[in-house]
Amino acid sequence: MPWALGAIAFVLYRLTGVPLPLGAGALPELNQHLGISPFPSLTQRLWGALLRVEGLLPATASWWAVTLASLCAGVAVALAVRLVMQWFVWRSETLESESARRRLQVASLVAGLVAGLVLMTQRSLWLAAVHGGSQPWKLMLLLLPFYLLLKGPGIPSMRVHYIAVFLFAVGVTESATCMLFAPFFGVLLLYQLAVVGRLRPGTVFGALGIGLLGLGLYLVSAWQYAGQPVYAWREFSSYWGVLWYLWREQYLSLTAAVPKHGWLTVTLVSFLPLALTLFFGLPSGVYTQKKSALGANLLLALFLLLGLALFFDIPLNPWFLTGMRPLLVTPVLLISLWLAMISGYFFLRLGRARRMDRGLIKSVRRGASYAAVALPLALALLVAVENPHRIGRQTSGLIRIAADETLKDMGGREWFLSGGVLDDAILLRSHEQKIPLHVILFQYGRSKAAMRYVASLFDNPRYQSLAHVGLEPLLNEWMAKNPAITDQVTVDLSADVWYSAGLDAIPNPLLYVGAKDQTAVNPETLLARHREVWDVLGKPLLAIRGQEDGFEIWRDVLLHQLSRSANNLGVYLEDHGSWEPALTAYNMSRTLVTNNLSALLNLHHAAVE
Repeated sequence: MPWALGAIAFVLYRLTGVPLPLGAGALPELNQHLGISPFPSLTQRLWGALLRVEGLLPATASWWAVTLASLCAGVAVALAVRLVMQWFVWRSETLESESARRRLQVASLVAGLVAGLVLMTQRSLWLAAVHGGSQPWKLMLLLLPFYLLLKGPGIPSMRVHYIAVFLFAVGVTESATCMLFAPFFGVLLLYQLAVVGRLRPGTVFGALGIGLLGLGLYLVSAWQYAGQPVYAWREFSSYWGVLWYLWREQYLSLTAAVPKHGWLTVTLVSFLPLALTLFFGLPSGVYTQKKSALGANLLLALFLLLGLALFFDIPLNPWFLTGMRPLLVTPVLLISLWLAMISGYFFLRLGRARRMDRGLIKSVRRGASYAAVALPLALALLVAVENPHRIGRQTSGLIRIAADETLKDMGGREWFLSGGVLDDAILLRSHEQKIPLHVILFQYGRSKAAMRYVASLFDNPRYQSLAHVGLEPLLNEWMAKNPAITDQVTVDLSADVWYSAGLDAIPNPLLYVGAKDQTAVNPETLLARHREVWDVLGKPLLAIRGQEDGFEIWRDVLLHQLSRSANNLGVYLEDHGSWEPALTAYNMSRTLVTNNLSALLNLHHAAVE
């Protein structure tokens, strides 16, 4: 059953995968690992290597990233289900009655089903999987070593212990979350070795050696990074400086993954219930004492109600607290584990027949045992129906269209000056379509390392020297002195770049191209091009403007950019004496963004004229 549920999760995620990764920080991360971004990632080298397999496949990088993340999420679901089922198997080993063992086996299947459906329908995991984020990969690396130690039957062999240690060490190099669970993994490992009499200096040092071998990926990552141009751009002085920077990056990623507000709440609703559930489930734990059984059952019942409440956007829900900043996946894993264990426990305990139960009491107990399982399953299915509408799939498709339309309007120009709105999406789509493109962000001017990268793009020594001085001197010289600049460069937000170079700016729907004079483009042709983009991008954006899915910022940015371009188009048409088309452009500008005051004033002026 575990792998069947994992396969269902994979198919579900893959079928609802987005056309272009946006959420979970997947887009810039994907560009870094594919080498599209000039500044590659220092961490998650294995994940990056898996992503780069797309170069060998007849598929786009976006498709492969979503498929890979969905596969990792499916494996994580299967591992979580197996761990929950194993928890009931451990309890059955202390029972002598065959009928009691069978009841526990049924309860383990029921709890595994709850764990699988609850985890796979969690919005944060679903979103990370369908957007090609690395979170499912990290979750799988976290679960796999624990699975090897706990899969049973009995304590695993020393070879399995060593494999688990190696995988956990690899997980530490890939995921800062594994660092948080290192103490628990270490205690579990030492406990198992002690139980079977293997806790000896030789085995301990052997495990440490295997762990250091896995951590050797740090050294490999730093060595690879030191061999790239970014080593010089960031002015590293030695290999050890890269290694220190790598550890610093991982530390920062760890602190970024811990919410600054609500971290205590997230801990209380995820880790604490799991710890208490495991404690009460120990064969020799306090739960076996009759005096404390009632209190333990009441506490577990409260946890069950809490787990059901967490399906909704209440203040205790990790998604409600943080959303996608940061996107929390590990807490929802822990919540799924303890909710499934408690559901299976009450299914078993309340469904067990007792001699004193008669009539109504017997029916109530049986109904409660079924409800403990049916309620989380029903809520999980309800969430599964809603999730495809809350993962930004439509927005992702429109961002992809916007990137494609931008590349189309570039007309073969290989330089793009960007304000950082769609640059990651445009870079990824240019990579997928094998279109050569150099993107220079205006914010590069605030970074010496970024300007060293910009300098490396030029062969002209003067331009290289100006790049080291700053972005503004470089652009002033390059755009004013290069006679072919209008055939090489496009700008996405600021038409002033063209005006400062003594050139005219032609407002395309999502960018500006330069021209010697405004007669270089036919107004009717330009208006037709804008209408085309309004139909395929502007109107669909307006249709989903009210969606609350966490991707509102993308839609707002695109709508404002289209509205600004439509307003500038109206000015361009006015200058060419096309009054009626100018009114159309101004009206569309205000349709896209109703509070565009510039378009309102221009509309009033055009109407008066």
